[in-house]
Amino acid sequence: MKHSIIYTFLVISATAFAQQMPSKTMANAATTPQVPQPLANDPAAPVPTVAYRSVFKETSLGLEKETVNWRKANDEVGKFLRGHVDILKWEEQQRAQETAKTVQNSVDKVPSTPAPAPAPATQAKPASAHKH
Repeated sequence: MKHSIIYTFLVISATAFAQQMPSKTMANAATTPQVPQPLANDPAAPVPTVAYRSVFKETSLGLEKETVNWRKANDEVGKFLRGHVDILKWEEQQRAQETAKTVQNSVDKVPSTPAPAPAPATQAKPASAHKH
């Protein structure tokens, strides 16, 4: 246990030390002249220009194909006086109505003459019954 703690400490220390080391190789450092970089807090530091790009250029105009009278839409939403609870009840009623329509449509598709019932299966008795 003690060895694993020491090992973990050494690995973390070596990693932190390696991050502080410069990342340039010796060959790259010899060919690249050292130019002092301006500090970020220097007001005279050059700042790259930023090209203007409107956020609305690539934005779609929406998914709605038609417009709705806002007054009518507001009145329809106003029917749900208790908010989300009323909306959930309304959705439940809509599902029940859709289910009833589906059932009614499936009943309408059933033929009016019933199909003949299958003949009852007769079971043959075994020739010899095992008795104790």
